[in-house]
Amino acid sequence: MTNSNTQMNSTLDIEEIDKHLIGLQLEIADFINNYMVENNISYRQLSKDSGISKSTIGYYLSCTSDNNLGKLLLIAHHLGLMGKISVDLAAPIGKDNNNEF
Repeated sequence: MTNSNTQMNSTLDIEEIDKHLIGLQLEIADFINNYMVENNISYRQLSKDSGISKSTIGYYLSCTSDNNLGKLLLIAHHLGLMGKISVDLAAPIGKDNNNEF
């Protein structure tokens, strides 16, 4: 194990990272839902355009899965939405940090 790996393992709090990622999932799902409402896009239309079933879309947009982030980004991609997500592993993670999508 290299010294940088040792440092990473000693400074990261996995529970805090998990909370941060869940927060990102919720923000992205909310953004997608609002976009769909504002642009009158139904689950049926998104399903037809993306090839993702309506039930799968609803499941991931409700954030009930532990594996939401990748699927939410896929759904956003099919809607033509673009954004940038970056995670700075050296930065402290807390509720005062601003996340943007």
